[in-house]
Amino acid sequence: MIQTVYSSKFIIAELKESPFFVFIHSLIKTCLAEGYSPSRIRHGLGGIVRFVRWSSSRQIAVKNIRKKHVDEFLEALTARVPTARVSGLSYFSRRFFKIIEDATGNNLLAYHVSNIGPEVRSYTDRYCKYLRDVRGLSELSIPRMASLVDIFLSWRFGRRKVDLKILVAKDFVEFIHWRSKSRKPKTLQTDAAALKSYCRYMFGHGMTKSDLSIVIPKVAGWRNQHHIETLSEEEITSLLESIDQSTSRGIREFTIVLLIIQYGLRAIEVARLQLSDILWEQKKILIRGKGPKNAELPLTENAAFALRRYIDSARPLTNINLVFLTTKPPFHGIDAQAGVSGVVGRAMKKAGIKKPALGTRILRATTASRILNNGGTLQQVKELLRHSHMDTTARYIRVDFKRLALVALPWPEKSTRRK
Repeated sequence: MIQTVYSSKFIIAELKESPFFVFIHSLIKTCLAEGYSPSRIRHGLGGIVRFVRWSSSRQIAVKNIRKKHVDEFLEALTARVPTARVSGLSYFSRRFFKIIEDATGNNLLAYHVSNIGPEVRSYTDRYCKYLRDVRGLSELSIPRMASLVDIFLSWRFGRRKVDLKILVAKDFVEFIHWRSKSRKPKTLQTDAAALKSYCRYMFGHGMTKSDLSIVIPKVAGWRNQHHIETLSEEEITSLLESIDQSTSRGIREFTIVLLIIQYGLRAIEVARLQLSDILWEQKKILIRGKGPKNAELPLTENAAFALRRYIDSARPLTNINLVFLTTKPPFHGIDAQAGVSGVVGRAMKKAGIKKPALGTRILRATTASRILNNGGTLQQVKELLRHSHMDTTARYIRVDFKRLALVALPWPEKSTRRK
């Protein structure tokens, strides 16, 4: 198997003699089955080979490896590759250490959603079934709540046996405090709501002795307190022109950005767009919004041209019905955050657009701003952006600059204050 990836007899012999070879072999076998090319796997194994040599020089046995060793290796790697600390472990390296974690039960990585242990996953799977069958939540809301529970249980128990009965108020307070170091108030409010829901679920099913939802701290936050950023027409033009359309990736990115600007799409709506949603003959496009809410919108000439070009010349040939796919195997639908919002953020940086936040939301707000400033109404914005309530749409009044100029009072040239 390893001969498929490496041709050097010296590297093959070196890896086979390593106590980590069984894990490397498992990773190579899995990646080949997933469709990764040998050259891509060889490139991904670069950091792993460095670790094998580093651990061998320190005589670290597999059974004794811990997270501190991984951290020490990353520090040593940083001395040779300055960007290593910034980028962290590569995707292949994380998968490699995850295999070792599963085999030894030792904690090697900081816990993220992708590193959840099987026992924690079994608890959240039952919670997901409850949210779906009893609470009736949409498939869009369930992953967000379940992922937070995944993180909490992994933060509390690691890879030890999960025992919900030993949970106390201090666990939830400290977890929210830990999350607050790297999360904004809006995210923390969502986290607190998810934890409250899970606490009620545990208490209702007899998993805890008391309802711990009452101890979840409230997170301060005020609605519509921030200025809504938008792009000017010049910035929109610069954004589209900055995308290199000579490559398959560039054609995909251009199509994504254009669709978001024209239709005010959410990142999840771009990721969920299917080939069957493009009604070519009717010149319409079906947008799959939040939950079961769908909307048919006119398919503009610009959007139709961009979609047709991407599908015919840049999209991988697969049986997957999703429109936007990854550019490298294994081919699958792109992620809403990393795949869609990441595309927009990178394009804005390349165009030299400097805003507090770079992503799909600023383009969505720009779409609303263009409608209002061209004489449109809030009702039209509500219908295009697929809002459930007018209260959500009303916040875009702040980007209707032409109407706001009519009610703005002139700045006094002289003070009217009495002396």
